[in-house]
Amino acid sequence: MPNKPSDPVFQLLKSLTQSEKRHFRLFTNRQGSTEGLKFLQLFDAFDAQEQPDEERVLAQVPTLKRAQLANLKANLYKQLLASLRIYHAGQNLDIQLHEQLDYARVLYNKGFYQQSLRMLARVKLAAQQAELPHVALLAIDFEKLIESQYITRSLQGRAESLAAEATATAAHLSQQHALSNASLRLYGLYLQAGHARNQADHEQFTAYFRAHVPVSIGRGSGFWEKLYFYQAHVWYHTINQEFGLCYRYAQKWVDLFEAQPDLKESQTMLYIKGLHNLLAALFNLLYYSKFRDVLQTLEDFAANQTRRATPNTGALRGRAR
Repeated sequence: MPNKPSDPVFQLLKSLTQSEKRHFRLFTNRQGSTEGLKFLQLFDAFDAQEQPDEERVLAQVPTLKRAQLANLKANLYKQLLASLRIYHAGQNLDIQLHEQLDYARVLYNKGFYQQSLRMLARVKLAAQQAELPHVALLAIDFEKLIESQYITRSLQGRAESLAAEATATAAHLSQQHALSNASLRLYGLYLQAGHARNQADHEQFTAYFRAHVPVSIGRGSGFWEKLYFYQAHVWYHTINQEFGLCYRYAQKWVDLFEAQPDLKESQTMLYIKGLHNLLAALFNLLYYSKFRDVLQTLEDFAANQTRRATPNTGALRGRAR
């Protein structure tokens, strides 16, 4: 009897592009011959099916035993994810930086403390430039771990700077999480309750908004703090049907990405979502000329052949239209 089509291994496998499938075969061949790799036989069998059918797989590949199937599927899933991780690493800086953190750990375990510190310094700098404070804090904490053990004898002069970096980065992260929580909850309220229907609804949403979202954020706030601050305002003003204010903060949301074009590529979904909310506000305001300009921006971005599309961005782009 065919298995449910929600089988995660089968779903992941069938989502692969031809290029990703070629990479997977090269990835599995990295240690030499692929003969006898049963998970690869399972891959080929599933790849030929439209719906997952384990009975057909066992009949077509006699070397696969029913008792092995669960472990083989788990191994195939792991191998697919490992291959995709490498394949997409070039388009995901956070994957690259986490890999370098792993390398720094390896160097530390081997006793190469200065090499480890140099790698951590590069990771920290790249993370700070890419607005990834959570990765930067991981690097700083690891630096503190090495220096606090007096292994390198280089702590003199660095204790204060490391402590200050850690405190500042942790403060940014704390504010970022507080704002992201407020934004997420306001969006949840909007999905659950829709627009405010009367004065009582307005007062309830306003009380929540004022309790969780600060009046302003500091000039030193990073990209993510600003983004979540603007998002919270967009959801709040959308709930209250204050479309003029919704337009103002949706525009600020989009302007953040225009000021840092590299983040359009690494955070494409959020950029498209910002354009979508800006278009929605302009539509409700009947601001046709501006709506047409923003729509053209979205269409130009979608038509850019140099940008790698993903299922996530494709789905969001369709919704924005």
